[in-house]
Amino acid sequence: MKKLLFSLLVVTGYFLSAQHTNFAISDWSSPMAFDWSHPKIRGYGELSDSLNRIYPDRDFYVFNEKYYAINSWADYYYWFTKKYWYRFNRPVGEYEAYYLIGDDQFMMEFVFSAYDYEKWEVKDPRIRRSRNQIIFNSLVIDRQLLERIQADRLRSVPLAYKMDQYDKSVNNVHGSSVNSTSGGGGRSIGGSGSSSGGTTNSGKSIGN
Repeated sequence: MKKLLFSLLVVTGYFLSAQHTNFAISDWSSPMAFDWSHPKIRGYGELSDSLNRIYPDRDFYVFNEKYYAINSWADYYYWFTKKYWYRFNRPVGEYEAYYLIGDDQFMMEFVFSAYDYEKWEVKDPRIRRSRNQIIFNSLVIDRQLLERIQADRLRSVPLAYKMDQYDKSVNNVHGSSVNSTSGGGGRSIGGSGSSSGGTTNSGKSIGN
């Protein structure tokens, strides 16, 4: 009986530990890190399976009749902030801007800091907060790390300046202005703001 109880406790402990993923900032845009963990909030649509057969290395979530290629946590929260924009207390365009320039730490900071926990925590069992950690959608972040990133954001070069420099670098490469590009491994297929029928570095949505 004791052996059975011990085995049950070990299995239960393993199961609970597997529900959440501690991750480094560098994991935010890593396809491998995303494969190791799974978001609890998903957004599959009617065409998701068909698109996945064409592009088997990524999932496809839908919002507002557009499909977003998901290959990392950066990609995932690009879709998430589009669909659940009303759950954040800062403009979600801020996340998109960080996404376009590939700024992993500020993308992560936005998700964990700007989410309106006071309003949604009680309604959403996927969220748990303690003195030392925040668990959100299977990811775990240390509060001290979050505070350091928040301080860095306040001391850093203004976002508008970063975006201006990014636009200039893109224009220099392509010889023309680009409305939306992805510096975080992002891609779009045949949708608004992208070249149809192919894979581009532009906003990662697939439109009808």
